[in-house]
Amino acid sequence: MATFYSELSQSLQQFIADQPVFFVATAPITGRVSLSPKGVNTFRCVSSTTAIWLDLTGSGNETAAHVRQNGRVTVMFCSFSKIPRILRLYGNARIIQPTDDEWAMLIPQFPSLPGIRQIFFMDIQQVQTSCGFGVPIMELRHERQTLADWAKKKGEKELVEYRQQKNSFSIDGIPADGGVIEGENGVRWHRRRFDDLTARDLYDAMNLRQRVFTIEQNCVYLDADYLDIHADHLLGKNGAEEIIAYLRIVHPGKKYNEPSIGRVITAPEARGIGLGKELLKEGMAWITEKYPNQGVRISAQQHLEKFYMEFGFRVVGEPYDEDGIPHVEMVSNKNGGGIFE
Repeated sequence: MATFYSELSQSLQQFIADQPVFFVATAPITGRVSLSPKGVNTFRCVSSTTAIWLDLTGSGNETAAHVRQNGRVTVMFCSFSKIPRILRLYGNARIIQPTDDEWAMLIPQFPSLPGIRQIFFMDIQQVQTSCGFGVPIMELRHERQTLADWAKKKGEKELVEYRQQKNSFSIDGIPADGGVIEGENGVRWHRRRFDDLTARDLYDAMNLRQRVFTIEQNCVYLDADYLDIHADHLLGKNGAEEIIAYLRIVHPGKKYNEPSIGRVITAPEARGIGLGKELLKEGMAWITEKYPNQGVRISAQQHLEKFYMEFGFRVVGEPYDEDGIPHVEMVSNKNGGGIFE
């Protein structure tokens, strides 16, 4: 029979300390639920209503992505010994990175392990115990050393590169580490799904689009075309957190059969430093990661035809008018084509 508590008693905290494995469940607002087993003596009760666990570098980073988005988390422990019990902790978590002030205070509570990535701090809102009669009795032989050996072999430099390549986003494309890539000229590239855009980011992006496409190019058209909802958004920000470059990647099947880059734009005050090429390069790299072995189709302003050809695009069909500006349809080869092969 399930019993609920508002906090962890000493006996429940001891039960947690005795368990060699625990399970962490999280879910995004939309997307796939994550359920991850953990071990290696990495969970600690801080108080009767707070807990922390050490997170090691692995193949995915789903928990971090979901926690950054909404904070919700459930942690489960279960007894595999003669006395059955299941214990669940419900609450909200946040991420503590090595650069955060709290890190120095919390990290000594854990063993020194290779591949440390982050610490999760959980505020426990409710505790539940249940029978666990259906859980089998099993004996722990020893901790698995494979993850530690793998991290040692890679070394810290390769681990940093691995986390940037493999741990930046969830399998649903939700930013796990903030989705930020360091660029040139002091620009930082922020990868965002539509649902992950802040109101300020969306406002600033729309402001830049209207400043250039509507006012500078003297073109009256409906910019808010609802394709933004079905797109990923690449924001280039300067040191003042101002958006100075932007494009969107419309998902396959929404505008064309292929993924499509559009609204490619740099701020007037940031031109002349190669930002447009860096913007498109980052956009194509993102498409290659997310949609491997697919082409890319764009509707390009005709005077930029040579610019896009540098990135492996070629013209298909005849020029056409779009909102009073000559355009051409262009496609890339699979895998990005051109310099991205």
